[in-house]
Amino acid sequence: MSRRAFTLMELLFVIVIIGILVAIALPGFARTTERAQQRQAWDMLQTIYAAEQVFFSVNNKYSGTWSDPANPDLGDYMDDPNTAQTTYTLTSADLFATTFTAQATRNGGQCGGTTMTINQARTMGGAWLNCPMPL
Repeated sequence: MSRRAFTLMELLFVIVIIGILVAIALPGFARTTERAQQRQAWDMLQTIYAAEQVFFSVNNKYSGTWSDPANPDLGDYMDDPNTAQTTYTLTSADLFATTFTAQATRNGGQCGGTTMTINQARTMGGAWLNCPMPL
């Protein structure tokens, strides 16, 4: 019975190949993570839009202004524990608001500080939509 072990060269060759694969995969992972954050904010703004439309149909006005995700008035749709990367705010013109703007602000990352907005006409905007993805 002969036992053959790996040589040092074979082990180094495997380590180099793994290093190359990791170097190729990491930029793609960063882009995918940023796209996921953008998509989560997009989906949350669509949810806020839908909730505001329901509120308007019942009360003939949009809800008040809020900026605190821990505020219980925001409803169950803000209870997502993954929202730590994004801050959501909503502003209405006045007490009998006929307009609103909801905004998602990216916290950290390459796109940190950029925003995405939606209003009562379902118009989306903001610099976050055009933030360059990591290379």
